Amino acid sequence: MKQKTTPPEGQPKEALRQRRERALRRQQKRREQKKKGEFNERKAIFDRRLKKASARTAPVTQRTRGYYRFTRDFPGTVDENGLRENGRRKKSVAKILLWVLGLAAVFCLAFTLTKAAWLVSNEAPVVTAPTETAEPQALPFRAVLIPRDKIETATADSVKKTLEEAGAQTAVLEVKDAYGYIYVYDTLIPQLHRMDISAAAYISCFQDSFHTWDTPALSVRTLNEYGGAWTDNSGAGWLNPFSAEARGILLDTVKSAADAGFDYILLDNVCFPADSGSASAYYAGESDYNGTRNQVLTGFISDAVSAAGKAATILLSRFSAFDAEAGADRAPTYGDLLHTAAGVLAADVRLSGQPKNVTVGEETFADPADLPYAFTLAVAEFTVKNAPGSRVVLCMDNDRTAKEAVKAAEYAGVEGWILW
Repeated sequence: MKQKTTPPEGQPKEALRQRRERALRRQQKRREQKKKGEFNERKAIFDRRLKKASARTAPVTQRTRGYYRFTRDFPGTVDENGLRENGRRKKSVAKILLWVLGLAAVFCLAFTLTKAAWLVSNEAPVVTAPTETAEPQALPFRAVLIPRDKIETATADSVKKTLEEAGAQTAVLEVKDAYGYIYVYDTLIPQLHRMDISAAAYISCFQDSFHTWDTPALSVRTLNEYGGAWTDNSGAGWLNPFSAEARGILLDTVKSAADAGFDYILLDNVCFPADSGSASAYYAGESDYNGTRNQVLTGFISDAVSAAGKAATILLSRFSAFDAEAGADRAPTYGDLLHTAAGVLAADVRLSGQPKNVTVGEETFADPADLPYAFTLAVAEFTVKNAPGSRVVLCMDNDRTAKEAVKAAEYAGVEGWILW
């Protein structure tokens, strides 16, 4: 039997009465739950404890800086309350491990290299047969003449632009024109070379009005050695190929151009005049020469190649110069210029300078200007066939016919050209 409890000291009777009433209600509720089979003593105790614990308030805490292990600033010591102080913990163990691993890796690498060197030094040397190195294939020669009236104001940039528009890589500059005037390019050539642009020096050889008027003794004369300077139908004078002094002037020009840095020497007018009035021309020294006119020209070309040195020599020749059986009635060059010492043979297919009724191989062209493609193709095929030892390029007009001429040249196997 429960003893009657007395209220604690200082506790009002009303509070005690409320506690008793709550206890009675709980008892009444338990009886009803037991009747229905819903009462669980353990669950009731757990619910009371949970309710009592949830009523408590958590103590106020203060947030501090957080750390995690193995960081540089993780506190290594604790104070009297069991809290860690803000100190610095050295990762001595990790550093030692890294040093050990590094030294082991270095040792293994040194051992491997030493062993490999020892094995190689004890092996017999392997002797391989020497292989022939193939020479680099020459690029197609593609050039454009820069007219003299434009070169006065031209710059290296403008020359490069002109070449790029034509798809060329070489600029042809007049060093000695057909009148005999000589031009010097002191600063332009180095600028072009810095832009990877090649330069070809155009030199008009025996057609030369300036030197024939200045020194008639070097020129082709009229009738005899005492006559005046002979001129062709256009009024141009010609140097005498039999004159050693005249040839020396031309060879000095070739050497000067090569020394100036030109990559190519383009020789033009290496021939005797071909006008109808050439029968009245007189060549001093011809009677004392034991060879033929063709030998005079080929000998001059050989001397020009030697004077050019490293610069490649290009011979620009008209198609009429290809006749190996030229006689007195056809006196343009007196011989075959398909086989000379020049490394490159430039066949002239400029329509403006071609005569009428030209026969190429077995085909005759009444006027080559009427059939530019067919004429260019015929000359290209003839030159390639009859000059197998020379590199062949074509000199063509830089106008609307150039596209057809280039197609004909490529069809014939000629990849080089000069736009004039």
